Amino acid sequence: LADFENLTGEPVFDQALSEGLATALQQSRHVNVFPRARTLEALERMKRSKATRVDEALAREICQRENVRVFIVGSVRRSGETYQITARAIEPVSGMLLFAENEQFQRQDEVFDRVDSLSRRVRTNLGESLVEIQRTSRPLAQATTRSLTALHQYSTAMEAMARGDVGSVPVLLETALTADPEFAMAHLRLGRFYAVPGARAKALEHLARAYALRGGVTEREQYFIAGTYHSTRGEYEKAVENLKV
Repeated sequence: LADFENLTGEPVFDQALSEGLATALQQSRHVNVFPRARTLEALERMKRSKATRVDEALAREICQRENVRVFIVGSVRRSGETYQITARAIEPVSGMLLFAENEQFQRQDEVFDRVDSLSRRVRTNLGESLVEIQRTSRPLAQATTRSLTALHQYSTAMEAMARGDVGSVPVLLETALTADPEFAMAHLRLGRFYAVPGARAKALEHLARAYALRGGVTEREQYFIAGTYHSTRGEYEKAVENLKV
């Protein structure tokens, strides 16, 4: 996924739509989303590590280098009271447009439903069956957070962590949890952050909360939360079981 182009002038959409669409697509067993960390590693090899945004041209080059078959370029814009999200899928070698989809909404609290709908249509266009999409899809607001502010803070924290700017991560994640105290993945990431320097009590507090809330995330993230939780508690056999799945 290239970074969404935010043409609204509203910072709350920065990074949040890319994160939301990635989470929605990752529910699929048919589609794999190229990880953000590997995108940044590719930029390092390309001597472009200072790039602040992965735009269409940069995404195309990364895909050609890393043998990724399709990339998606997204944008969000506002006209009067109406917002429009657009996603275009492009074949990186030829630059051919494979398909384009868009969704409109008028209130920020509608954005999760629209991203859900966009994700389902992208998955259909990429060849996944409607039966499988219906079977594996959870509403994005249930799989992540119901707060756009929380998702914005979380996605900014994930970008900072991927770029090695770890100093800003705890504040961003705490802000996300202030906006939505039941944001399971924010608890997980904060718990993992505290576990690195050995702040075990804080780490376990957040990991236990993530574990308790894991029923509301995607299937893949459920196993990730359980594996991390058991590993930090020293329950390594249980951790391995979950991470293998």
